Amino acid sequence: MVAHGESPSTAHTRWDGDEMAAWWSLLFTSRLVLNRLDTDMRRGHGLTLDEYGILVALEVAPDFRARMNDLAEAALLSQSRLSQQIKRMQARGLVDRQQATADKRGVEVVLTDAGRELLLAVAPEHIDRVRRYFLQHLSTNDRAALATSLRPALDSLATSPALIRMLKPVLRG
Repeated sequence: MVAHGESPSTAHTRWDGDEMAAWWSLLFTSRLVLNRLDTDMRRGHGLTLDEYGILVALEVAPDFRARMNDLAEAALLSQSRLSQQIKRMQARGLVDRQQATADKRGVEVVLTDAGRELLLAVAPEHIDRVRRYFLQHLSTNDRAALATSLRPALDSLATSPALIRMLKPVLRG
């Protein structure tokens, strides 16, 4: 039985030592930072954080193009969610859908010049805000330790070739 004022999660006997503090700190910090970044991106550029992620994934993809399933994996979106986002982005001229170059049966999403220009314009502000909302609160040593600490979990979860290709340029080692 859970005592009054205690949540089922905090009363749960399977949390050991500082596990709960580590998990909840990661979870809520991530959500709060991502929500703030999304709000800022929408207000400043009419772009969602998911759409920004799609632009980034296409920018690092070979020839600025990717199949829908690869793009969904790289952008961490469901196929349905990606399809909705691509329709909106295509209407704005940020991406285009084209016949797949390799087999002519599939469809690829291609980053347009307008999409690349918007990404290049938005990226410096996005980086500044990531620094303001998150990175400035960590020392250089803390940032390195965080990256090192999260790497085993990331490596075990990021198994799709499209996601690995996207992460490779930014991860060390």
